[in-house]
Amino acid sequence: MWCVEELNDEYIERMENVLEVYERPLNSKEPVVCLDEKPIQLLKNINSTSRLPKPEKIGRKGHS
Repeated sequence: MWCVEELNDEYIERMENVLEVYERPLNSKEPVVCLDEKPIQLLKNINSTSRLPKPEKIGRKGHS
């Protein structure tokens, strides 16, 4: 977990840029990939959300 000491104009502008990326419509030629960096490999964290999606669905995989 990390904390932001000050929500200054530069931080807010950069965060708005990130949020604009998430608001873009789905585009299979330019997919949006979200990463949460962790210092370990999550090899044993497999749950029901890890299955491959059906062709018409968007795939999601979550780790806690």
